[in-house]
Amino acid sequence: MNCAVYHVSTLQLADQICIWDVGRWPITYSHHGIVYQRGDTPETVIIAHTWSPLLNFAESQADSCFRLTTLKEFLDGRSMKYLRRVQYNSSILGDTISKLGEVHRSASDIPPVVIARCQFLLGAGKGHFNILSLNCEHVANWCKTGRLFAKQTFTSGPTAIPYERQRSISQHLESLVSQVHKLKESYRQTLEALCKRLNAIDPATHKRKQIYLKLRDSSRYIQIRGNLLYAVEVDLAETEPLLRNHPSPFYAHAEQTDINTIKVMFEDVASGRL
Repeated sequence: MNCAVYHVSTLQLADQICIWDVGRWPITYSHHGIVYQRGDTPETVIIAHTWSPLLNFAESQADSCFRLTTLKEFLDGRSMKYLRRVQYNSSILGDTISKLGEVHRSASDIPPVVIARCQFLLGAGKGHFNILSLNCEHVANWCKTGRLFAKQTFTSGPTAIPYERQRSISQHLESLVSQVHKLKESYRQTLEALCKRLNAIDPATHKRKQIYLKLRDSSRYIQIRGNLLYAVEVDLAETEPLLRNHPSPFYAHAEQTDINTIKVMFEDVASGRL
């Protein structure tokens, strides 16, 4: 499964990323973090991750905590060609053929929840790093799913929440739970409203409203010819019917299948095919 990141501008808010360290061959491992702020360069992308800038091993272990850095600091001199976007909700095949830690079959939470968890953990974790039970991948996976798990070591964390034994974390846990619930409910209502809009009935015809599929950032629309789909230029200012392309109209059938997922099928008005 291709998880490569070809340009930093493609990174989305709340993406989980990992960078492979191949400088200690034959031992390789990946360092994980969450995209906290988008940008166009490694200097402007902000990553939330468990890390320390100190070079001495013992000192860095004691100083390591969940903090914000630039993507450049996250890479720490490693090549961009080893940067990967961690994929969730994958197939069995995708999970099987991918490197450990790059792909998960479980689903990710919605971006606002992921960022809320990052904000909750900022500054926490000093002195709590453990390569087997509480490493950077454990924490990043918790931010994405609410579960402490690292695929590189196949281990779960000692608690349900990273650094839960710290007073600063335990005292504010109830507030986080309430915030996550509100964010998920708001997201659910937004998607529910979108489904209703896509499934709306036109009062004039008593049928679903016709829609047209347009390619993003262009004036091209989808047109069906036989069994093939074409992207055709449509000049809305053209008044001569013979000179103007006509996009194919569709009916949309939308169904919310999860808190962050909508399944949409398009029915060709002319043929009735989905």
